[in-house]
Amino acid sequence: RIQDEPFGSPSICMQYFLMQHSRDVGCKVLLDGQGADEILLGYPKYMILALAHAWNSGGFHLFMRTMLNSWKSNASLTPFTTLQCLLATLLSPLRTSRLILRLPFLKLPITPTRMLYKDISSAAIDCKRTQVLELFVTSLPALLRYEDRNSMAHSIEARLPFLDYRVVEAALSLPVDQKIYNGWSKYPLRVADILPDQIAWRRSKLGFNAPERSWIGRYSNKMLSHTLDSPLISSICDNRSLERRWHKLHMRERWRLFSVAMWSD
Repeated sequence: RIQDEPFGSPSICMQYFLMQHSRDVGCKVLLDGQGADEILLGYPKYMILALAHAWNSGGFHLFMRTMLNSWKSNASLTPFTTLQCLLATLLSPLRTSRLILRLPFLKLPITPTRMLYKDISSAAIDCKRTQVLELFVTSLPALLRYEDRNSMAHSIEARLPFLDYRVVEAALSLPVDQKIYNGWSKYPLRVADILPDQIAWRRSKLGFNAPERSWIGRYSNKMLSHTLDSPLISSICDNRSLERRWHKLHMRERWRLFSVAMWSD
């Protein structure tokens, strides 16, 4: 009701409850970290930019050293996940085909998604193009909209220091090897001496993720029933095929279908 549109993850619900609790304890202004990953290359998928930069500046030897360092410095990066990132980012047709195979019950044209994947792939090894795409198209616009709706629903003022235009301009002007250094992402923030070492040099990345497995796992059957009852879902999906595949879908894919059904109500 607050968001006024379907949204892709139940973490938006968690953010809503966080804003509500903040108001209840009398905290009316919040500092939020939105944008830090986008401007300082914090997501594991950005490692491809560091690898491309290493290849262009130092050839195979620097490429391999950068890859090995990234595995040491990022708990979520392994040879397998690195390969996944490379294939998904560089080969947009493969990514599109995988989507079609995973969601065969959808009766929607794939063209908009195919074009988006193509744009992401074409910018994959160009740091500035990738970051501009993330800041203006693929990532931040939606995240900021969700945050604005959730904070305003509880009269909370959310401030985003990482998106001060001077910080953004400074971060985008840095070369890749200053944002990802020796495998460490968001390197300027790590060496800024403003965080405790156990946080600044932590290898694991803890996103703002809801406990999807417990939430969605617990209510999955009810979600399926509600989703199948939706006239809108019936118009864009083959319900029989959807019902057969429901429990094999990723938790977030189930949420997205359910979210569309709730919104259409």
